[in-house]
Amino acid sequence: MESSAGDSSSSSTTPRSIYEQTGDSSAALKGLQQRQGNNNNNNRDTSTNPYNEFLCQSMVGKRPLSSKWLKQLQNKEEETDVLVIEQKIPQSESLTVLCRWIKAYNRGLALLMLHKPNDTWELVWTIFDPEVIQNKSNLIKLPPSSTTDGNQESSSTHSPRRTPEDDEMVHVSCQMAFLLLQALLTPNFDSSKCPTFEQDCKAILTWLESAIEDQQPRNKFLLSLIQSNLELSSNHKLTGTVNDSNVRAARKELKQAMEIFQHKLKTAATTTQDNCHETSALNLKANTERLKGNVKKSLVLLGETKVDDDDEALSQEPTPESLEDPLEIMQQMEHYNNLAMVYHSNGKPNLALHSWSKALSIATSEKQASAILQSNGTPQANHQIFILYNAALGCLQHGKYSAAYQCMSVVVKHWVQRADCWLRLAEACIGWHSELKTVDSINFQTVLDSNGKVDGFLLQNLSLPDLNPANLAEVIGSPEDLEQLEMNPLPRASFCLRKCLSLLEGKQNKSEREQLVSLSAHLSFSYICLKQRDYPKTLQHAGFVLQSASSLIVACTQRVAAINKGDDDGSSSHVALKAVVQRQVATGRMYAAEASCAMGDAAASMNILVHGGSDAIDRLASDLAGVTLEEAAKNPSGKARLAKAQAMVRCNASAVTAHLNHLGPAKQLAMSAQAMENAYHQNASKNSNGTSSTLGEQQHAALSRLQSQSSGPMYAKRVLAYCMLREGNTSAALQLLRSAPH
Repeated sequence: MESSAGDSSSSSTTPRSIYEQTGDSSAALKGLQQRQGNNNNNNRDTSTNPYNEFLCQSMVGKRPLSSKWLKQLQNKEEETDVLVIEQKIPQSESLTVLCRWIKAYNRGLALLMLHKPNDTWELVWTIFDPEVIQNKSNLIKLPPSSTTDGNQESSSTHSPRRTPEDDEMVHVSCQMAFLLLQALLTPNFDSSKCPTFEQDCKAILTWLESAIEDQQPRNKFLLSLIQSNLELSSNHKLTGTVNDSNVRAARKELKQAMEIFQHKLKTAATTTQDNCHETSALNLKANTERLKGNVKKSLVLLGETKVDDDDEALSQEPTPESLEDPLEIMQQMEHYNNLAMVYHSNGKPNLALHSWSKALSIATSEKQASAILQSNGTPQANHQIFILYNAALGCLQHGKYSAAYQCMSVVVKHWVQRADCWLRLAEACIGWHSELKTVDSINFQTVLDSNGKVDGFLLQNLSLPDLNPANLAEVIGSPEDLEQLEMNPLPRASFCLRKCLSLLEGKQNKSEREQLVSLSAHLSFSYICLKQRDYPKTLQHAGFVLQSASSLIVACTQRVAAINKGDDDGSSSHVALKAVVQRQVATGRMYAAEASCAMGDAAASMNILVHGGSDAIDRLASDLAGVTLEEAAKNPSGKARLAKAQAMVRCNASAVTAHLNHLGPAKQLAMSAQAMENAYHQNASKNSNGTSSTLGEQQHAALSRLQSQSSGPMYAKRVLAYCMLREGNTSAALQLLRSAPH
């Protein structure tokens, strides 16, 4: 937080100078109160006293930041403006502008801590763009008011220099620029409300580079830190992955930042805020090493961010009750969250989930229930939302669907405009649905002839109880909502998918990440309609996936070709992106084929499965698994996944072929599927991690849904028995079913 610029005195004993030099808000508050009672105090100082006193009181008392607090701050701003008018206090134009900037900065900072980055951007950018970037004055080109040794030089014998008020304006401008960049980096920043944010970001960085002098190591350190963060996040927002070029650039900026800290900041008397910046730099460096696959180095760097240096304290696990300092609480939360990310990327889900549970136990404690102002003016955000988001994705990828839903249900209440959060909620519901035991249970109903004698049995699959969407619980994540999910999660999944698609509807230029979210949402909708036997809508949503994915595949193919030729500085991210989209297309073809066959159009179903030539089934299985034959030969996990996909495709093709009364080829496909199924289970027993995390966590649920449809070695034998029954060989079918394990 910045104090208002009512006191322009250069004395080191003013309340403002005490606060800025030492960060001691308690001493600054006492100074304000003493000056307020001093009759010799000038009017200009008293005009800003209500505002500054309120800020100091908030910092001393560590008040929670809330909408109510923002309203109180606005009232103090108005009270200050009234005092200036009533007491006819003379103010220079630059001082008036400076006070307005500081007030906007403080409000914007509070809004950012309350997870409202777009409000922060709108408030600060409307001032920063016209009054700083577009301002044609040469203020930042003038030398500072003082030399490096702190002595004021005479303007009559030297070139023009900035006044102290000019120095303050440059300082506040830099803080506003950093605040705007931080708002852009926030995960819930809605770029659709700011279509020119990329150009604006470049303009801010260009201005900062020209405004920061060599005598400002702290600002240069912060600039390198933010530029590194931008490298790791800008590409992530577009494609969902991070290119190698981005990681290299981020590491370069981090190296520069750490050099500045070691040589220019650490040697001086560093503040608590500087220590926080060092911790942030170490966390970013650990993240870059994680992205490069250097797990051990990442863990070492995270170990350096531990709060307590005492060996005895480090040997004990911290609890919310044992942590007192808010800064210590924040750093512990960040440490466990980052530790979980490293474990998650290294294929250790249990350790990752355990670390996230530790972070959440601290984040949900009363001491960290809301954002607060620390005594030195540093805002302390509540990281609970970010940790819950990461934990939800981790739980979703590792099959903890109930926990994923409960975590994400909290996130969407704060990030209601993020379409991908609603998609994750829907995927958690679908995964939850796949775990319900009643899906595969069988009900036997006796069939009687006209004389009342038993004529046979009718086998029926039990379906989950239907829920009227209008009767869904109003509050997501409430006990009533969880009770309904235990009965049937699909209605809630449909609700979340409609919300997701409504947020993406109407966007003209969707990013690659948004296109992926749209494809995944339609694919999930296709699955839900298939389970509800709404086959026309199944074809509608699957058709959207098949039509819309082609342009994205072409774009990825062109980008990969350019990278291979050396014309583009990229990485394997677009190769992975292409594999993800191809898997979505393959899944959509499977859903469409099943729906067409259920509607009685077996010919159309077969055309969907074998579209593209004689090897179409093998290519469909390869796309469905996300693994080629060459990759499967080198990777046991990929080999098991490919065998599973081949078994599923052949089972579907066998059933469709049997519907066309080609029973010979149908039996051959079923026996081939049975062999593939056996191979899958043999490879899966050697390597239990059958799902790759490199292709995007949103695709894990799609493959899991397909696996749940044909889980177990019984499925291929059921298809083979079906073919035998259609050709009238009931004894062989009965013997086969009896030999099948349950």
